[in-house]
Amino acid sequence: MGRMKNSIIEIDVYFHVFTSGSSGSLSDETITKQMDVLNRAFSGDAAHYNECNGFTYGSLQASPFRFNLKTVERINNSQAYNVDSNSSRNLRRSLRGGTCKDLYIYTGTTSLLGWATFPSSCSSNLLDDGVVMNYGSLPDEHISPYNEGDTLVHEVGHWLGLLHTFQGGCGGSGDSIADTAAESSAAFNCPIGRDSCNGGGDDPIHNFMDYTDDCCMYRFTEDQVERMIGQANVYRELTASTNSPTDSPTNSPINSPTESPTDSPTESPTDSPTDIPTDQPSSSPSESIYPTGYATENPSNSITNFPSNIPTNYPTLFSSMSPSFYPSLLPSLIPSQSSIPSSFPSLKPTPIPSNIPSFKPTIEPSTSSPTIPEAPTTFLLVLELLTNILTLFNTILLLFIPGRENLVE
Repeated sequence: MGRMKNSIIEIDVYFHVFTSGSSGSLSDETITKQMDVLNRAFSGDAAHYNECNGFTYGSLQASPFRFNLKTVERINNSQAYNVDSNSSRNLRRSLRGGTCKDLYIYTGTTSLLGWATFPSSCSSNLLDDGVVMNYGSLPDEHISPYNEGDTLVHEVGHWLGLLHTFQGGCGGSGDSIADTAAESSAAFNCPIGRDSCNGGGDDPIHNFMDYTDDCCMYRFTEDQVERMIGQANVYRELTASTNSPTDSPTNSPINSPTESPTDSPTESPTDSPTDIPTDQPSSSPSESIYPTGYATENPSNSITNFPSNIPTNYPTLFSSMSPSFYPSLLPSLIPSQSSIPSSFPSLKPTPIPSNIPSFKPTIEPSTSSPTIPEAPTTFLLVLELLTNILTLFNTILLLFIPGRENLVE
């Protein structure tokens, strides 16, 4: 590992810009700035952007990773532009070439700042491997204070195997990094001196794998660099002697954008990553486009100039295939990780107990012949008396009325 830290590990980058007309377009200058931010962060050089909240840059940790932009392909496709959709995912899968060594980046519009895949999921699901970004988080775009290019640095950190610095809170193995102090939850803005876990020192708010503003984060640690080297070597076969991939994609050069397909592939992906990050949100969009090997980001502080048409039911704002990093773009609607209760009441209706009496009258047909009720005894006696009186009356009439045979014509 020590030898590799002092070497150079080159990674080829294939950039895909999804647009809907002019929406989402990125100039070559913006992409060049983004690549500069990425390389400066991983080489241990200070960013060109100013610090914020009164601090100055401390020690910086270099890593051996360097990123070479190979191609930029611009695709005008309104369905692909919405990178939260299955249509966009299908198109991304059709564009994915190369090997696990190659970094594929896709930009468009999304309710998140971005998401990325973990290295361990690549061998089983190359087509979903890569980083997906909200184009507004690139340098000098519109999502302030996350528009200095550090969203991509954070997501590439996930792509190389890093977890959030606040992973696991104050207990357990946390982010599996010894030299990042434990913190109970993600940090937002730039809270100098924050110490949320007893005995571990100040929270690593300046680390690229936290959730602070771009102007606040500026470094990786030595142990994080060691982890990235190991993960990249084991899962991406990236070593100091890595050359350009033999199965290199044939995308358009940066200065020659191509016309894009107007229709996205319709065949749904059949495979998805199998390793699930522990900080993956518990709920997902009704049309889920995040394979299970992703990590997403969800910042919690307000961004007043973020587009108003963002759906509110998507997972967090940063990396979705590996742990992620930025605070929620919808803070008022999406709680921060520290405020999410450990258990939620069920939204399922409670089953109706089986012992509740039925209010529907039960009518059972009778199997026996109906019986005629007996008349009261008094009524029968009166009837018999009247019958006798009528018989007597008829007898008297017969005595006084001549019979037919005695009638004279």
